Amino acid sequence: MKKTNNKRTLRGVVVSDKMDKTCVVEIVRLVQHPRYKKIYRSSTRVKAHDETNQYHVGDAVVIEEIRPLSRDKRWRIVSIVKKAHKTSDVPVKSPDELGHNKSDLEYANSVKEDIKASDGAYDAEGQTNEQQEEIKQ
Repeated sequence: MKKTNNKRTLRGVVVSDKMDKTCVVEIVRLVQHPRYKKIYRSSTRVKAHDETNQYHVGDAVVIEEIRPLSRDKRWRIVSIVKKAHKTSDVPVKSPDELGHNKSDLEYANSVKEDIKASDGAYDAEGQTNEQQEEIKQ
């Protein structure tokens, strides 16, 4: 007797991988309203088994229906469709690397202090009332 594979497979995105050997996968599908015929998005979050903890947040995966492994887990991650970008690989640059000298930062802080001291008496060009009077003379 030949056994057929009638297991459902769905595609989703991993939204949480904080548990051991378990990932939360969100499945988004388009549904048409029965009366008004408007198409809207419906999402379902399921817990899927990840034996090796190799899938991380943002990965697009294929999940397969299996026997219950726990109270909430009835799916298993079969494969990965698209790997998520790692944000930790991007180096954080210091102000010196971005081209900001300390003198520029000191100047910006002094301008902020001037604005606070003058109670916001600056015009659209960034000049104080006193500077405008000097220009007029």
